[in-house]
Amino acid sequence: MAVLNLFRDRNFLGGEVVVNGDVPDLRTFGFDDVISSVIVVGGTFTLFTDKNFKGSSVTVSIHGGPGSDGRYPTPDFLGGREDTFSSVKVNSELG
Repeated sequence: MAVLNLFRDRNFLGGEVVVNGDVPDLRTFGFDDVISSVIVVGGTFTLFTDKNFKGSSVTVSIHGGPGSDGRYPTPDFLGGREDTFSSVKVNSELG
């Protein structure tokens, strides 16, 4: 099952939202342009800088991140983007 935890702050701090499907507009969760770290619990996701899956993007997976464990602790591992993501799409239920 694809599950992604989004965090407002670096190192998995701040508010958190759990996503398990496509989110065309993160404003729905009050999480538009605030993401600084993520944990991929399962699957593969693409984060987009604009709503409706548009703009620049970064793909994250359960096997990615600096420790290859799905943990992306800082924007350095999210394409250098901080507080810019506005939508999320599930690419795969698997890693």
